[in-house]
Amino acid sequence: MLHVLTSLEETRAYKELVAKGEVRGEARGRQFGLIEGEVRGEARGRQFGLIEGEAKGEARGRKVGKTEGQLELLKRQITRKFGKLSTSTLEKLDAATPDQLGAWADGIFDAKSVEELLNG
Repeated sequence: MLHVLTSLEETRAYKELVAKGEVRGEARGRQFGLIEGEVRGEARGRQFGLIEGEAKGEARGRKVGKTEGQLELLKRQITRKFGKLSTSTLEKLDAATPDQLGAWADGIFDAKSVEELLNG
């Protein structure tokens, strides 16, 4: 049976449909907005992570470079003062921590031998 709507019913029915459509549209819009926001946030997060990673890598690189430079200088100083370095001395120097290298660099002026420097 075909139901003919009066203008008041038509207005009420129209408003209900519009309201339902708005609710559905708002929900979909929120979902799309959430997805777009997540994508943008992820992209920004990657960029911040990349910047932070580069900074940490540079800092680590500087630290490693400083340690390597300190090691090479100490090897040259020991060689100049005591002569050619033995394999065991080279191994000990290569395995040293930055703090050990610093202590040995300070001690080279007073040490009477390589053994005294590295062991004592």
